[in-house]
Amino acid sequence: MNETLDTIDKLIAEELERAGAIHKDYFASAHEGESVIREEVEEAIDNIDMISAVQARLWASIKNNDNKMQEFYIGEIRKYAKEAIKESIQVAAMCDKFINTVRELAGGTK
Repeated sequence: MNETLDTIDKLIAEELERAGAIHKDYFASAHEGESVIREEVEEAIDNIDMISAVQARLWASIKNNDNKMQEFYIGEIRKYAKEAIKESIQVAAMCDKFINTVRELAGGTK
């Protein structure tokens, strides 16, 4: 599990670097940082909500012995799980950007 967490930290750092290459390294204000994080959180939640909705359909297909739909729904759950992970990585990266912004505004203290 520690290897997984290390991989996640690496992905977060890569996302922060990627975002910094497109946008500025710091937020213009705390308001901007909060807004960006809120948007990413909402996108992650949307994907989790989709997982929940598809899970209900999966359960119905299991009760109806519909193997074809079970396979389809499992694929959909996997797809939305990956999207939720991606959005969660973006949330964490924007949290790091916010921390960097706060430190920069405080005069570079760490």
